[in-house]
Amino acid sequence: MDAPEKIPWLKPRRSTLLGLSLIWGSGRGMANLLMAMSIAEGLLPATFAVVAGWLVGRARAGGEGLTAPLVAMAVVLVISEALPGLRGALVESFQHRVSGRRRERVIATAQGIASLAHLENPEVLDSLRPAARTDWPDTGAFTTAVFGYTSTRVVGLGSAALLFSFRWWLAVALVLLWWWFGHVLRQTQSDAWGDTFERMRRPEHLRHLVFEATAAKEIRIFGFGGWLIEQFSQGWYDVMRDVWRRRRAVRFKQIGILVAVLVAHVLVFYVIVQAARSGELRAEHLVVVAPSVLGMARLGIPDEYTMGLASGAAVLPHIEKAEELVAQPRFASAGTRSPESMPRDAVRFEKVGFNYASRPDEPLYRELDLVIPAGKSLAIVGANGAGKTTLVKLLARLYEPTSGRITVDSIPLTELDAMAWQRRVAAIFQDFTKYFLSAAENVGYGAVEHLADRDRLDQAAERAGASELIAGFSNGWETILTRRYDGGTDLSGGEWQRIALARALFAVAGGSGILVLDEPTANLDVRAEVDLFDRFLEVTRGTTTVLISHRFSTVRRADRIVVLDQGRVVEEGSHVELIALDGMYAASFRLQADRYDQVPIDHLEEVIGHG
Repeated sequence: MDAPEKIPWLKPRRSTLLGLSLIWGSGRGMANLLMAMSIAEGLLPATFAVVAGWLVGRARAGGEGLTAPLVAMAVVLVISEALPGLRGALVESFQHRVSGRRRERVIATAQGIASLAHLENPEVLDSLRPAARTDWPDTGAFTTAVFGYTSTRVVGLGSAALLFSFRWWLAVALVLLWWWFGHVLRQTQSDAWGDTFERMRRPEHLRHLVFEATAAKEIRIFGFGGWLIEQFSQGWYDVMRDVWRRRRAVRFKQIGILVAVLVAHVLVFYVIVQAARSGELRAEHLVVVAPSVLGMARLGIPDEYTMGLASGAAVLPHIEKAEELVAQPRFASAGTRSPESMPRDAVRFEKVGFNYASRPDEPLYRELDLVIPAGKSLAIVGANGAGKTTLVKLLARLYEPTSGRITVDSIPLTELDAMAWQRRVAAIFQDFTKYFLSAAENVGYGAVEHLADRDRLDQAAERAGASELIAGFSNGWETILTRRYDGGTDLSGGEWQRIALARALFAVAGGSGILVLDEPTANLDVRAEVDLFDRFLEVTRGTTTVLISHRFSTVRRADRIVVLDQGRVVEEGSHVELIALDGMYAASFRLQADRYDQVPIDHLEEVIGHG
């Protein structure tokens, strides 16, 4: 097998530097205080040894002047007892601030630009996914490790200083030896893990499936739970066996270095003993020098702090890389003009072409022309895959056209502030989000600046036909919409539809200028969809509205209807005009009506509503 590729985040130096930057960026004053306390704590053993030597020297001199060293020793002992606990409590509090700042950076990176292109870019996702993981050691563990590591290494350096005062070359030799020992252990640890985390993707995915309610249903229904456990175990052990094999390959090297360290210490103690026998080292000096040899082990022996530095900061290079990628011009959304009160005239798609980055040779649109008039309702219909949802994403600047342009009141959309424009577009998609939060938040997220305005919430619920639903909740607007929490409740598909519609209407009340329903009722029957679309058109009359559906029979009340096929508008007009045209719309309308209830077209209104 080839040598494992070294993963950047396993390089302690790079991860550590990024981690230190995060810590001091989270609170310079507190970080400086904790560092000073860690250094002071690390100096305590050396200080105690010096005071002990002082005390022994006074005792050998006849016992005069013992008060000062005794008081000094008492002070050192009290500080030794109090300082670690105080520092630990402060670190415990501070590490949550550091972890919070790390999470803020990840969220800001994912959410900081208007388009969705970066969230579908493999290179960006390969950085964001590990950066957002919560099952790795957190940067809070790294924070604890930084100050703990500092304290233990200062213990070693303090011990080296004491030995230096006896034989400087012995101190230098042991410092270099312990550094070499620690370096080799860290390096072999890094090499042993190699590409492990990349190879763990499949086992980790299988493990997470067990805890997902949606997957858990299928696991039980299809009965592959046992197979899943076997696949996880096999995948996990396959990866870990390579780790164990790599560790065994360097074990003799580690043992050899350890033997060299032991031999060196035997020689150092031999030199100290000979110096004591010759009278060069008096008792008070021996008390100081001898323990310092053992204290220097802190410079190289790996401990929980060493591991914490390597693993706790592991995600930080991923965050930095994701931030650098997202900042590239290809993901930027130019434009600074305000879209306030727009559109006043119309939104126009002019010769728009588009293809997804993952399918560069399969254009979805070729010279698409479309007009969305302000203050009117437009329905867009077409078969699945015709490009209806992508059209909304282009309208909302979640993607940019690859050719042509989109204008708003004759102004290119690219000249408008992208995020401000997105606030003008309120869209409810087929896969709209069900927030497992309060009913108020589920509706109020349409315009979060008005979230606390209960009158607005009540009006949105009333217009969406959700007032009775809200009133029936045990805690009204504060009811959590999931049974995962005490006092929460589950909703049916139709009830969730009304909550989503209320959110869109709340957005319009909050200032959105274009309202879009992108097949949010696709899982409902025709009657239910017609009822919802009819209510939508009734309560949004005079607002620029866009209805998207693959059901031709449910949008007949829209002011204008366009038919998309193979990335182009092939028909447009009112329902009556399109039926008279007897083209694709008319044929699909009749076909879907016949499939629905096998009723003649003349009597369709009795089934699907009144037009």
